[in-house]
Amino acid sequence: MRVRVDLVSGAAAGPGETEPGWPRDARRIAAVVIDVLRATTTLTVALANGAARVVPVAGIEPAFAWKARDPGVLLCGERDGFKVPGFDLGNSPAEYGQAAVAGRTLVFASTNGSRAMLACAGCGVRLLGAFVNASAVVAALEGRAFVRLACAGRTTLPERGLVEFAPHDTRKQLERLAPETLLLPSGRHVRLDYGDDGTVHAQAKLQELFGMAETPRIGPRREPVTFSLLAPNGRPVQTTQDLRGFWDRTYPEVRKELRGRYPKHPWPDDPWSATPTASAKRR
Repeated sequence: MRVRVDLVSGAAAGPGETEPGWPRDARRIAAVVIDVLRATTTLTVALANGAARVVPVAGIEPAFAWKARDPGVLLCGERDGFKVPGFDLGNSPAEYGQAAVAGRTLVFASTNGSRAMLACAGCGVRLLGAFVNASAVVAALEGRAFVRLACAGRTTLPERGLVEFAPHDTRKQLERLAPETLLLPSGRHVRLDYGDDGTVHAQAKLQELFGMAETPRIGPRREPVTFSLLAPNGRPVQTTQDLRGFWDRTYPEVRKELRGRYPKHPWPDDPWSATPTASAKRR
């Protein structure tokens, strides 16, 4: 089995177009769309409760156009986590009980998940992947030669309350491999943002990182965190994955430029031995 992972929601190019050894005929590829927070979890629950069909659409206007042609469908989905005004259902599994969806066609438009589903429209087998059906997905892929994992996540991990659907061991693994926050030398936790391209980002005042030489690495690929180092006014002064290089080469110029503007904040000659802090200097 050959597996390709597409991290960008709605990536247009299939493996056959970009990688040697993959079939040009997408019908030979089995695609698994993964948007566990929440689209594929919600739709898996809907199908388990008897929904007849799921029709992904690219946006809100196409969804309403479909409803105009076929008034019997249910409009389902969200924009930025909120139910769309005029839609029948939102994007929570709790809304998709048997009484609501059994025998119905669901026209589904979400911020990320429906785009990823449409990107896999040409694949011969299309599956929804989530914690709630992981074993069934693995069984369905048995014997498949080419598998495309189409991920639909965009920024941060568990913000919308679906981690509780995962087994305990899976939740612990998520906390270890993809934490929501990072502990800084200053003692403060900052949010981690996960990009479509697999990068991990954090923002912090540069004084909070005094003495940190090794850039933290996240996940099974040990992806280095890309830091946006902020001035006291909250504006970025440097973006880097190389903290050691920043302190050695760039910090002296940043210090020269900013210490006059922000004299209440520490700008030591030696950032390696300075105490990391999120506060201004004491008077």
